[in-house]
Amino acid sequence: MFFESSLEELLKKLEEARNQFWNIDRSTALFMYSLIRASNFKNVLEIGTSNGYSGIWIAKALQITNGELVTVESNDIRYNLANENFIKANVNSLILQIKGHAPEVLKSIESKQFDLIFVDATK
Repeated sequence: MFFESSLEELLKKLEEARNQFWNIDRSTALFMYSLIRASNFKNVLEIGTSNGYSGIWIAKALQITNGELVTVESNDIRYNLANENFIKANVNSLILQIKGHAPEVLKSIESKQFDLIFVDATK
């Protein structure tokens, strides 16, 4: 197990819904987690939150680097589902969730600097 058992159970559940929500696979999530930690990234932007799977991995790495994730989602159902999953994973305090379409949202946060931008919107 990589994380505590309750988080691993949540991640496994989200992995089972991977095709429905177009989540990245675990090896990609682990790569991003490792990259954020090794590079000591503090500010990450994710475009396309979906159900929060990749956001949980990113936030767990940012928990170690004392960083923050800004994540953008336009779909109400996925936005709310991700919020629930962030709470279950106990990473919601590290995440600024923004509901909206990326082109408009990016204009409102253009002054913010990011160490990493993960574009995971509609493929």
